[in-house]
Amino acid sequence: MSEIFYICHQANETPTHDDLPNDLDYTTIGNRFSWRVKADSRVVSEFKFILKDPVSGRVGEIKHTTKVNNVQMQAMLYDPRAIMAFAQLIHRQSIKNKIPNAEMYAKVKFSLNGREPQYFVNPDVDMMKVQYSPFERLNWVVPVAR
Repeated sequence: MSEIFYICHQANETPTHDDLPNDLDYTTIGNRFSWRVKADSRVVSEFKFILKDPVSGRVGEIKHTTKVNNVQMQAMLYDPRAIMAFAQLIHRQSIKNKIPNAEMYAKVKFSLNGREPQYFVNPDVDMMKVQYSPFERLNWVVPVAR
């Protein structure tokens, strides 16, 4: 009898990918909570990061290949939290380099499964200031065009 109760409880209470606020196929956040297996194709058309110093007005492109490896770059194409983590790394380095108010903008653009290329995260949002919560929609992630 207790086994039946346990199974019924798990069926009603276990969180699934449907409980997450972001598009599972696009952001891949929550893929480990899903029984679905789906291959997707992402063809990159732009992958760069811009650092701005609002005090001096200087702007430059970050050489990300010297800061992250290929696996980490691949993660940035599938999980926006990886882009946020990269921004936090750059933020710590900019503080060490005496640019405490630096801003970083991600220009990560790709085509998902043959669609028109689009930005993954909003290129006008300072990635050093974004927040993440697994239970809130990520306003800084550009919704996939359907």
